[in-house]
Amino acid sequence: MIAIRTAQLRPQLTGMVLLILLSGCGGHQPGGPEPAAAPSTERAQMELAQVEVAWGRALEAHDTAFFRQTLADDFIATGGPTVLTKAEFLADLGRVKQAPLPYRLQDTRVRIYGDVGIVTGLITFENPTGPAGPPSRYTEVWVRREGRWQAVHGHYNAVEVPPPSPKADTLGASVPTR
Repeated sequence: MIAIRTAQLRPQLTGMVLLILLSGCGGHQPGGPEPAAAPSTERAQMELAQVEVAWGRALEAHDTAFFRQTLADDFIATGGPTVLTKAEFLADLGRVKQAPLPYRLQDTRVRIYGDVGIVTGLITFENPTGPAGPPSRYTEVWVRREGRWQAVHGHYNAVEVPPPSPKADTLGASVPTR
């Protein structure tokens, strides 16, 4: 499931260059340039949303170079009983030869806490030739390091789709379908 998620999401760091100017060891010195402010929460949310889109493109292209840069060295991916390090994730991505199923991201939320971002959402798959598999919920933790976002943790889990409920009559009793 992790490889499926990985082949579906992620970031493009286009335009994500942040400069923080500090004068001297203790911060701002009178007469020196003002330190650049950290990006606003809204800007950080947009940056992470762009990174998520780029992640998806990189998965589709099996772009291990993208993930070498975007995943932190201490990245861990979990899902079900599986735990993968960055190296294992990259090796799995390099081995996969088939294209991932088309997918849609839904219910995506990006929350920012200073230099930490948390992205959550639901991935649904589409397969015009057969079953698409269950949707997957994900949570990713990102840290802004040296002016760019890096994923430090991802958790991906398949979500069981409940069977359709039987039709109910007006009193709430189940009505058999024919």
